[in-house]
Amino acid sequence: FYARLGTPPAVLADWNAPGFAERDDWRKELRDAARFEPARGAQLLWPLERTAALACSAQRLWWVAAHDWQPPAAAGGATRVLQGRSAALWLSTRPAACP
Repeated sequence: FYARLGTPPAVLADWNAPGFAERDDWRKELRDAARFEPARGAQLLWPLERTAALACSAQRLWWVAAHDWQPPAAAGGATRVLQGRSAALWLSTRPAACP
């Protein structure tokens, strides 16, 4: 699918997981790019510990995740809206518990 985003999306991941930097994939590319522009990296690359803050950052939030991903409670009530070949697309609304 093609999202037609006007701005780069935030990416939620375990950026400090053991062995993460050794894998040569799109996550490593993002992490490497953040070293060249640290402020932009901090804005877009979110650690898993900030799931609740990310979920509260917008009225609606789209999640692209692996097929076996289960939305954490902090993400609010997420609903799978598309099952792709290599990932699933989920939509959640801002949790009522957000400030």
